[in-house]
Amino acid sequence: MIENGDIIKHEAFLDVAFEVHYAYGSGINDDVMVTGEWMNQGQVNSWYIPNNIPHFTIKKERIHEWFKVVYPKKDKCLRHCDWVPVMP
Repeated sequence: MIENGDIIKHEAFLDVAFEVHYAYGSGINDDVMVTGEWMNQGQVNSWYIPNNIPHFTIKKERIHEWFKVVYPKKDKCLRHCDWVPVMP
């Protein structure tokens, strides 16, 4: 499940991730609408991509393609964090 404060990425994303500010929906019975900020995963440090507060919908049929970082505040570089499926 995607919750406020999670950092998520699609399985096809190589360089970017998304920090969720607000998430609506469970992904089980309905779609998940998210609002947040895009982040560049970087090689040594990760950073926010300026001037972006997008929102989009993740279809419940596609929720299995999304992952979230285990401990987002522990590491400076998201590329080297552990990622788990948002829906186990």
